[in-house]
Order: sequence, then structure tokens, then C-alpha cells
Amino acid sequence: MSRDWLFEYAVAGVKAAADALARLLDAEPATRAPVCDKLDMIALPDRLFPPDSDAIGVFADLVGAIQGEAGIAFRRAEADALVRALVPDADVTSFDTRAQSAMSEVGNIALSSAAGAIAELIGGVVIPSVPRLGANMSDVLLVDEICGDLGGLPAYVAEAEINTPGRSLPLTFVWIPGD
Repeated sequence: MSRDWLFEYAVAGVKAAADALARLLDAEPATRAPVCDKLDMIALPDRLFPPDSDAIGVFADLVGAIQGEAGIAFRRAEADALVRALVPDADVTSFDTRAQSAMSEVGNIALSSAAGAIAELIGGVVIPSVPRLGANMSDVLLVDEICGDLGGLPAYVAEAEINTPGRSLPLTFVWIPGD
């Protein structure tokens, strides 16, 4: 699989995820083109979950015509705003079970849309697993349990924005191709 296609999968994934979340929020995806970088796995935790900032990630395994991991990540302030927009009575201060459930569903919607976009590019079926919610790489990738050999793989990180009323909501999408 060529490097160009791997970038294309990440860009298609972030566009589809941003479109799905924009529809969910009755907002608009930003018109700025997504930005995509290739990272070594060692750099991914600091990019998604910086030590000086809380962040929330939702990841899923992708199976089918292409294998790998896909995820979305938000800084905590953006995740809180997103949850409040969908479930106004959720307690984002303690990120209660309603907030966690809402964020998991946001991830499910975004990652299912991303998987569909990647499947369309590949001409096959790509199915996401049940989403995993977490505040660090070990939570979202289950590194110790199922992904011990993930360290040698590249990660493609694509960023887009959603224009919600009153603010821009940055969205980070991650595509980690399988072997």
C-alpha cells in the first residue's frame, strides 16, 4: 500500500468524521482543508494527550478490506462543550456516566463515518469495533492487552474543524494502519 493512499485514508476519515459531527451539532465543517501528518507511534501520545492539557479520545479497531486503528481526540474543553451540546444535563465536571456515554456515541458516529469513507476509497467494507473512550493512549489503544506490537507502526494524524455557533471545534483524527 503506497504512502499516498495512507494519507488519503486519514484525510477522508477526518472529513467524514467532521461532516458527521457537524450534522449532529447542526453546524458546518470548516472550509479549511484538513492538515495531515505522519508520526512515529512514540510521538502520538504527546500529540493527542499532551501532559499539560486534559484530552479525551475515542478509538476503534477497523476490520474488513483494511485493518488498523482509528480514533478521534478532543481537548477537554472541546469535549465538554460537545457533550453539553448533546446532553445538557450531563455532569462534565466529573465526566459522569452520561457524559462518557455521550462521548462514546460521538466517537461511534464519527468513526463509523470515517470507516465508511475509507471503505469507499478502497472499494470494500470496513467495520469499526465498539469504541473505547479514554484519557491516555493505554486506555484507547489497549496497548498492553491487544496491541503490544503497535510501536513500530506509523500513525497518520489529520486535523479539521467544525464551526459551531460561537466557536470553532477542532477535531483530531488518527489512522494507524495494521500490518
